[in-house]
Amino acid sequence: MCRPAQGEDAAAQATRPRGSGRRGLPYNRDGNGIEKLRPPASRALAALNRTDAYPVNVEQQVIAILRTALDLGPAGSPLDADTPLLGSVAELDSMAVVSILTALEERFGIVVDDDEVDSRTFASVGSLTRFVQSKLEQ
Repeated sequence: MCRPAQGEDAAAQATRPRGSGRRGLPYNRDGNGIEKLRPPASRALAALNRTDAYPVNVEQQVIAILRTALDLGPAGSPLDADTPLLGSVAELDSMAVVSILTALEERFGIVVDDDEVDSRTFASVGSLTRFVQSKLEQ
């Protein structure tokens, strides 16, 4: 049994969940001394992906996701904001759209509803980038 935290009596320590020692594993104390379960690491990583402390070039990340999802490879055709997608890239089918949206959600920590996506979203790399940026600003 570990030593009681400051201001904690033996009864409170006995009822504290096992593994919630003074180092805060996996619990943290709020300002009132109440222990709360820390959020899972995946939420913390998603928050890191969205933080302004680490500026991210959204367009470069979108292009990297497109290259991976469409299997274009790093030496494939050049992609920039003006590159048309829908109707111009043969690999961009409905399954690729789902794959791209899932990758964007995971990378940027955003949620994309079905009714938010239409042909204008995938008209070009620039339109897809603007869509992601608008989701990040919400």
